[in-house]
Amino acid sequence: MADDKTIIELFFARDQQAIRELDMKYGKICHAVSYNIVNSSQDAEECVNQAYLGAWNTIPPERPDPLLSYLVKIVRNISLKLYWRKNAAKRNSIYTIAMQEMEACLADRKTMEDELEAKELARIIEDFLDTLTHENRAIFMRRYWFSDSYKDIGGLVGLSEKTVSVRLTRIRKKMKQYLIERGGVCMNAKKFSDAMSELDIKYVEEALHYKKNAKRTGWIKWGAVAACFLLVLSMGTVALAATLGYDPIGWILSAFSANEDGPSAAVIQEQMQEGQWVYLNDDNIAVILPESPTKILLSHDGGKTWKESVVTGSDKMILWGEWKEDVVPTGGFIGFWGDGGYLVLTAPVAMGNQPMRIYLTHDGGETWSEIGNPYKAGEHYCVLTGAGFSTDQIGFISYRYYEDAGPDIWWTSNGGDTWRELTVPLPEQYTGEEYVFTPQSPAFHGSSGVYPIKVCNQSDGAVEMIYLYSDDYGMTWEFR
Repeated sequence: MADDKTIIELFFARDQQAIRELDMKYGKICHAVSYNIVNSSQDAEECVNQAYLGAWNTIPPERPDPLLSYLVKIVRNISLKLYWRKNAAKRNSIYTIAMQEMEACLADRKTMEDELEAKELARIIEDFLDTLTHENRAIFMRRYWFSDSYKDIGGLVGLSEKTVSVRLTRIRKKMKQYLIERGGVCMNAKKFSDAMSELDIKYVEEALHYKKNAKRTGWIKWGAVAACFLLVLSMGTVALAATLGYDPIGWILSAFSANEDGPSAAVIQEQMQEGQWVYLNDDNIAVILPESPTKILLSHDGGKTWKESVVTGSDKMILWGEWKEDVVPTGGFIGFWGDGGYLVLTAPVAMGNQPMRIYLTHDGGETWSEIGNPYKAGEHYCVLTGAGFSTDQIGFISYRYYEDAGPDIWWTSNGGDTWRELTVPLPEQYTGEEYVFTPQSPAFHGSSGVYPIKVCNQSDGAVEMIYLYSDDYGMTWEFR
């Protein structure tokens, strides 16, 4: 398939092969843009053919770069002319629905002094687009320039259809307020569509080639995997165990057998899916055995051989304001880096509080030493949802949201001597009161870390994942 430069040279040579190469490379996307507007395959084919003729008549002297953005703009303009000429009200295309969505956020005054030319309106829309994030701008353009469906947009940006719908509703509300603050700029759906046609080509180009997280570096690609590391491995541990001859759920249940209040197998499996009880990385496996004191089963050869270590002192824990003995943990998070590792043991939840104890190892899990934690220090008492350490100095505890929306994360940078709340500005689109956040367990690969956070929209029940990233062992984080 010819590249853009070759196709342009064919146009300049007046070689009709240029049209054939253009169609082979960009025919599918051109047809989709047109069909979304005219809602007819036959009409879309006609519009695309006219666009090819338009390109033939303008190249030369034009030498468009980028070629695709130039071409789809011609396709869109021709398709819109056909749309309005052939009784727009009966089209019922995605474009029709998209314009109906916009009607609510456009001022309806129609006096001559309020009207602006399409190019002037385009500049106002461009100013508004510049206030959006890259992702929200791509979503807006894919809906109101390309007339894509929610499903197609969701596939592009990695969101559900419902989330795309909610996101667009918020963007329209924001645009309405933006227009009001600028004197209530007047335009109907047709004028809005004309103005969209006049947008700078850079907005079209950005939306055409937008890919979620496209700016992330190689280690962040690992981070996307690591974000689901504990979840995936925990879900896979049961199946893997069956082939390797060990049964972590059975072992954990057996350890609980002396405790009448032990959880069921279903509860344990659910906890494992949340990253608890089991650590699995290549051939290295660790299983927390909830006994008094707690024991850790370790294997460094994929489960062929095992050894056991005892977490000294783990049979005592502060429960309901006082030290209790013979305590059996009801949950736990475990992880390793080289010979170092961490262990967070949790007790039953009571009135929204969950006691814990945190241990570190420097010899691959053979011995464990306790460090300070937020609960023991009297600083934070909520229900744990995750934990993780990048080094023996830097660690994180995740909590379920309670008094505020979260994300509720506490961290230490001195090996547990002190703990403080981690504060990171949220992405603009998640600052509404309807959102609540549940941080999970961070994962690290050397200095690179990723912190998955579950976002729930309480207004519609939609749930999605967002991620914090760090490249300095978790000392600083940012959303990307």
